[in-house]
Amino acid sequence: MSKDKRIYEQLRKFLNRLPRNFKVTEQGFNPDIITIFRKEMQKLKNKKINFEETKDKLATEKEEETLKSLTIQLASIGSVASLRALETYEKQAPERIREWVQLSIVQCRIKVEQDLSDESVAYITTGLGGKDDKIRYYVATKSTEQLTPKHIQFAREEFHDLSKEWSSELETVENMENFLLFKMLIPVNAAIPDMLLEGIKRCGFLSAQFWLNNMQKPTYKDLKKWIEMVDSKSELPRNEN
Repeated sequence: MSKDKRIYEQLRKFLNRLPRNFKVTEQGFNPDIITIFRKEMQKLKNKKINFEETKDKLATEKEEETLKSLTIQLASIGSVASLRALETYEKQAPERIREWVQLSIVQCRIKVEQDLSDESVAYITTGLGGKDDKIRYYVATKSTEQLTPKHIQFAREEFHDLSKEWSSELETVENMENFLLFKMLIPVNAAIPDMLLEGIKRCGFLSAQFWLNNMQKPTYKDLKKWIEMVDSKSELPRNEN
């Protein structure tokens, strides 16, 4: 089984464990910030935090790391009052920590909604965000022909129709030096490889190999490195035994 296939299978297992009721957060965040944020949230588990004291400190503090600590403390409280305090602070937050504050707001809002709901609700947060039950992905594949405006328009039309058939949404199509880069919203439970391979087949001029990511937009350098790795694997001698 290829590495990409294993990653997809791991994702499917995770999604299959989700409660029936789930939401995808609309806003996307830097993957590194998400990782650090989750670790810091875990440290605050079961700790008692004084809301008024934390809110007052946030209003006067200037040091970046302390500000991040205070906002995550408010997020961990998860009350309507702490959510309002974070939303108020966001308007004056320094640009360098704005994304951290926004992630704190999202996490605090999630906790408030979970506490108010009678059902168990799971939330999915990714680097690119999503909408309703759909996760946003970047999908890239290399053209086997020199791309022209007609090629790009044809691919846009085919993937637009494909998206409708799979309850998905095609947001953008971009030519990155003979790579086509699609930005798509795809349902959590969709069989993504089957869907994408069908779109590639309909176009007729795209490689069957595709790059898929829900955390960040690739650069041309990323795609070039990826396709070189794919090509090198395809050139390896086969074991006939």
